[in-house]
Amino acid sequence: MKFQKRKDLDSETRLTIALQATLYGGKVWGVIKDMCSKHKISRQFVYDLKNELKSIFEVNTQISNKGIDIDREALILSMKLHGKSSLAGISNTLKSLDIPTNSTATISSFLTSIAKDIPSENPKIENSIMIIADEIFANSNPILVTMDAKSHYILLIELSETRSGEDWERQFNKLQNAGISISRAIKDQGTGLHKGAKDAGITELADLFHLLKPFDIPLSSLESKAIGSITNKDERLRVFNGSISESSGSNKLEKYLNALAAESLLIYQFDAYDYLHIELHKAFNSFDKNGALRTKDIVKEDVETILSLMESEFPKHDKIQKAIKFLRKNISEYWLYYEELEKIILDYKDKIPYDILLETCLHWQKIKKSRAIKKYSSKKYFERQADEHLELACYAEEQIIIDEIYNLIEELENNVRSSSPLEAINSIIREYLNSSRGQVTQDMLNLIAYYINHKISSRGRYKGTSAHQRLTGENTEDVISKILNKTLRKNIIFDANNKDCLEKTG
Repeated sequence: MKFQKRKDLDSETRLTIALQATLYGGKVWGVIKDMCSKHKISRQFVYDLKNELKSIFEVNTQISNKGIDIDREALILSMKLHGKSSLAGISNTLKSLDIPTNSTATISSFLTSIAKDIPSENPKIENSIMIIADEIFANSNPILVTMDAKSHYILLIELSETRSGEDWERQFNKLQNAGISISRAIKDQGTGLHKGAKDAGITELADLFHLLKPFDIPLSSLESKAIGSITNKDERLRVFNGSISESSGSNKLEKYLNALAAESLLIYQFDAYDYLHIELHKAFNSFDKNGALRTKDIVKEDVETILSLMESEFPKHDKIQKAIKFLRKNISEYWLYYEELEKIILDYKDKIPYDILLETCLHWQKIKKSRAIKKYSSKKYFERQADEHLELACYAEEQIIIDEIYNLIEELENNVRSSSPLEAINSIIREYLNSSRGQVTQDMLNLIAYYINHKISSRGRYKGTSAHQRLTGENTEDVISKILNKTLRKNIIFDANNKDCLEKTG
């Protein structure tokens, strides 16, 4: 646009443009562009008006140190906990905003003081709970994490030198000594974790995710080989078609036929394994396509049939054979899930009409699939199906039956068989570990766990609640304010003149 002075734009119009740019520019998509088109002005003109408005309203008033401290502390905590920022990132942000006390040493001192002052929580849990246990690593040092399977509340997180059975037993004993009754522990097949649970007298349940994970590895390899064989066959055909003599053509034809045979074999192997892989996962469904219970005996028979077929089809594939041996060795610890499931369904057979029971079970199974799947269209497909089953279950039923339907859904939810919730929590913790560059302390882990436990979920099934609220039933509040109110807000101030973090005395 050619530059021209816009004396026709009165002060009111200019003020409106400046206010809209200040309030919405950079926050609402297309605001600046729309104003430029509407008034036939350049972006630079809009930005100049915005800066002029800012300079007019900038007042050099003296704000109390307390007010500055609250904003600064909340900002630092928000960047560390909400944003998972590094110390250098927080420092640079404070400098860009001209906020004093912005050195990395001061920020580190403040966060360390906050972490040390985090109150230890001993939530009162009346009933027995299921726990999920696993470890993550920081600089090759294991961090032992134990979580309530239902509420996803981190019960204990500890930085340890090893992950031996003694370490895990000590952690489980801490929970039991705190008055927490553990019905069973959902876990992988780690030897230390197994020994720790056994020595602590805790019933173990093998995690389905880790049981089936070894079967995922050969799938991508077989697929890559099948695709590679198609490419190789096409190349052999191209070379054969370019033959100029009978002798060379005969040799190239033989290579093409060999490539064609290899292609057929590898495509067959991939298709066969892909089918068996899908069927193996289906075999662990809790209910069949009609909603009827798949008992332990039914699942056992189906799983053994699929494993036998894998053995016969892939006798020389080491990874597949290793996965089969692994599953057969550890699956005995998994059948507890089906035993509990059979008890739940048997209990509700007399409370809910059978056809309604089937629809309820299908609803629960479809909603579980919708949460597990990542593809958006498939997720919505299963959600719609789950809603239809629930609508059919509740249609024209008395309130007492509807209450039992929701009680059944809740009990099915509580019969946890996978450690995926803890895997999700561990992935969040890993982001903090990555931003800390290996400088991890027990106090900082306590701060992270406290934050995760009290953070209000913004989406999903638990939207509007925190893990602490789901575990205790207590109302929750903004987690940053909660930390500031409970910790250093009373004990630490920032000295803006000395740019240092000082402890209050007296």
